Amino acid sequence: MLDHVLIDYDLERFPFPSVVAAHVGSPLDRLHEHHSYDRLARGTEQHTPLHAHLYAIGPSFHELYRSFVEDVVAPAIGDDLLFQRIPNFRFQLPGNVAVRGFHRDRDDGHQEAEINCWVPLTRVEESSAVWIESVEGKGDHRPVLVQPGDMLVFDGANLEHGNVVHDGGSTRVSFDFRVVRRSLFETSDRRSMYRSVRFDIGEYFSPSLVRSATV
Repeated sequence: MLDHVLIDYDLERFPFPSVVAAHVGSPLDRLHEHHSYDRLARGTEQHTPLHAHLYAIGPSFHELYRSFVEDVVAPAIGDDLLFQRIPNFRFQLPGNVAVRGFHRDRDDGHQEAEINCWVPLTRVEESSAVWIESVEGKGDHRPVLVQPGDMLVFDGANLEHGNVVHDGGSTRVSFDFRVVRRSLFETSDRRSMYRSVRFDIGEYFSPSLVRSATV
């Protein structure tokens, strides 16, 4: 696939920023006024008190997320789609990163056929964007500026991607998830890094959604 594409969606129908802000009880771009952490790294990038609070979000978010996958993601990417059951929440505080260093998801056990979907909930600056190489192995990482109301879709399994240290004055919050066409899916006993669930249907992935591709 291309290194990345952008897909727009209706924020009124899928008001993710306001739903998550209501859950944490603070404007998302001001979370750094209430939280401070050492540089996130392997082992800590998903294990802070703020992460725990984000993952405690209620079923209303997850119902909205599933509808989003069914009505926005599946028609754009393809039919008979498997999707990540619990999306990953990320935040990038000023002076910090959201994930450890640049990486390819296949190095963490993900299948090469998986596709990454990244949804920002706050304004994204160059230093708080996802940086992606254009061709596997080229190492020419460039920021992709995506704003709320757009979803970034990219080949995170095979293209190296990551963050630089955020030099802006606001917090970036986002969530992301992976999808894979069922025809390309292979059952695996390997487990996710932080939740330690198998990359299998019913554990990491939810059962397939049948939709007709439109693009």
